[in-house]
Amino acid sequence: MRTMITIIELLMFLLFITPSYLAQETNLTDYAALLAFKSHLMSEPNNNLAGNWSSKTNFCDWLGVSCSNQRVVALQLPGLALGGRISPDIANLTQLMVLDLSNNDLSGSLPGELGHLHSLRLVNVTRNYLQGSIPANISHCQELEQLYLSDNMITGSIPKEMGLLSNLKALRLNNNNLT
Repeated sequence: MRTMITIIELLMFLLFITPSYLAQETNLTDYAALLAFKSHLMSEPNNNLAGNWSSKTNFCDWLGVSCSNQRVVALQLPGLALGGRISPDIANLTQLMVLDLSNNDLSGSLPGELGHLHSLRLVNVTRNYLQGSIPANISHCQELEQLYLSDNMITGSIPKEMGLLSNLKALRLNNNNLT
C-alpha cells in the first residue's frame, strides 16, 4: 500500500512539474531574443539594463519586460538614452504585443523582421535616429493598432501595404523624410 501511495505522489509531482519545465523550454527563445536585443545596444548611459537584466533573475522580472504565461508580451524601454540598433532577433519574441522604445538614441533601420510579429498591437519608436525605409512587411502585423514612427530620419515612401492594416487606429509619421 505504501508503494502505491509513493507512486501516486511521484505521478502528481511529475504532473505539476512537467508543464513548468516545458514552459521554461519554450522561453529560451524569448530569453535569447532579449539578450540579442541588449547586445545590439552600444550605449546605455544610465546602466538601467546592465544592473537589472541579469541571469540571476527571471527575464520576466527585468526592467521594461512584461510577460504572460512566461512569454514576453511587452518590451517597454522609453527614455533610457539607449543607443545602438534594434536587433532583428526581436522577431523571436513571437508573443510580443507592445514595443515601446521611444525617446532613446537608437539608430539604423527598423528591422524588417518586425513583420513576423503577428501579435503586435503597438509600436512606438518616436524620437530616435532611425533611418532607412518603413518595412513593407509591417503589413503582416494584422493586430497592429498604433504605429508611432515620428521624429526619426526615416526616408522613402509610405508602403502601400500599410493600407492592409485594418485594425490601425493611430499612425504618426511626422518629422521624417518621407515622400
